[in-house]
Amino acid sequence: MPSWARHFPRLYDLYSLSSQHAQYNYFEYPNVTDALQRQDSHLIQLEGVLGQMDLPSWNEFKSRTAPYVTAKDKFGWPSQLFDRFHEARAYAFLKTEGYQLISWIPETSDQDTPDLCAVGPGGVVLLEAKRIHESDDENEYFMIPPDQKECREVLHAVSDQLKTKIYKTISKAKRQLSSYPTNKVYKRILYLAVRLDLNHASKRAAEELAQLFKELSDESALIVHYVENEFLI
Repeated sequence: MPSWARHFPRLYDLYSLSSQHAQYNYFEYPNVTDALQRQDSHLIQLEGVLGQMDLPSWNEFKSRTAPYVTAKDKFGWPSQLFDRFHEARAYAFLKTEGYQLISWIPETSDQDTPDLCAVGPGGVVLLEAKRIHESDDENEYFMIPPDQKECREVLHAVSDQLKTKIYKTISKAKRQLSSYPTNKVYKRILYLAVRLDLNHASKRAAEELAQLFKELSDESALIVHYVENEFLI
């Protein structure tokens, strides 16, 4: 058992269920191991989020998340695992908002379904959690050796490329939320995380995003969002 296990029981539980000796196990990355040993605040916060789940929900979550502990995207990032951690934050959001009987909706191969179901005073609540990642251009930029990088201008606006991704993501989420057959649904929520390209990560861009999501929210999906990365200026 690693030394960090007693401070992070649910992260360790997830690690235990994964292929621990796989080449790309997230918990074996040196920077992650060091952060766990230091008890970094962002991991303490994540452990707290995972701890919001009741035992049946946690067992379901870790079984569907464990395969992604060793997965990498085309740029070498564990983005699918981070997508699952975002789903855990969605569960914690519902709990903080006072909803009861929160549960994961079973995943099926023949139909895209929402992630979570809960009950509130008005009836059933459905939630779909989604993340919008950085652009491929951003990831490719970070693959360039530091001495070969060119400076980029900070653009205080949401790029057209990001807007296109937003529209597609919201459209898919609304289809998922509307297609799930549940009686007495009184609210459908899209819980959305956005990771901006760093040359767009400004306060003005964040304000533009907030206004855009306000305009796109409707009865088919109340959009609750947050921006993952810090604003530069």
